[in-house]
Amino acid sequence: MTSVFEVAPPPSELVGGSVSWADVEEDLGVELPPDYKDVVGAYGLGAFGDFIHIFHPRSPLPAIDLIRMAGVAKETFAALIEIGVHIPFPSRDLTYVGVTDNGNEIYALRVESLQCWEIVVNEPGWRQWFLFNGTLNEFLGGVLSGQVDVPVFPTGFPGSNRRFAPYEFL
Repeated sequence: MTSVFEVAPPPSELVGGSVSWADVEEDLGVELPPDYKDVVGAYGLGAFGDFIHIFHPRSPLPAIDLIRMAGVAKETFAALIEIGVHIPFPSRDLTYVGVTDNGNEIYALRVESLQCWEIVVNEPGWRQWFLFNGTLNEFLGGVLSGQVDVPVFPTGFPGSNRRFAPYEFL
């Protein structure tokens, strides 16, 4: 599988700065996937293909702040389970790591039996889920290179825009 680093080179200047991952994991109460930390550490704050946004623990934007959004996901899962919505993966094994412009949610799924992480994407409304058997790095590389078709993403994505664009803050 193609690496995101091959398809969309990281920016020369990092927006968001470095991260103390031990502190973040302590705040979250969960270990984060190593490749998630590598991707965030290399790319910082921004969007892949002007569509996919990976959460960052130092984001000034609440909608892409990893720690805030992890709390939102935990509350959402509890509410959905309470009203009988079927979540096809154990919510305790899902870590909310990103979102798309059309509201798809991207999760890292801890697969304890394999001692690895995979990627899960859902559509708004929680009806359709897509499981990618690979890392975030491989998922982003596969999607941006056109090797991976995510059924809940828009037809034709990513088209010709396969780059990473750092956010510009005033």
